[in-house]
Amino acid sequence: MIHPGPTLGFRVKGNESVFTYIPDHEPALCRHGINKDPKWISGFDISLDADLIYHDGQYTDQEYLTKRGWGHSGIGDALQFAAITGAKHLLIGHHDPARTDSQLTEIEAALKKNNAFTFNYEFAAEEKQFELR
Repeated sequence: MIHPGPTLGFRVKGNESVFTYIPDHEPALCRHGINKDPKWISGFDISLDADLIYHDGQYTDQEYLTKRGWGHSGIGDALQFAAITGAKHLLIGHHDPARTDSQLTEIEAALKKNNAFTFNYEFAAEEKQFELR
């Protein structure tokens, strides 16, 4: 995974579903954001057609402008990554530790109001559970 220090992503495959876990990832280090050619996108292969991706989304897109190269994604880049890889569901996590739950709720509501994708997406939160076949 693209990150200043060592980090890994995992693809867990069951009989009928795939879960990808990428907690520290910055796929948009290309000059103009995420490269559109999949062979140059970090994490593409392990995320391709995943049923559920847990992906780093530590920063708002505005915050990311000053955090580029720190090893964490802007939320918009996490959404774009999921769209490019054909994800069915995106769980955006690794939130900025300085954020409150109410701030996260506001950011998620604004995101859903202004962004439509062909897959489901939501913010990760304590005690959320998902069942994959």
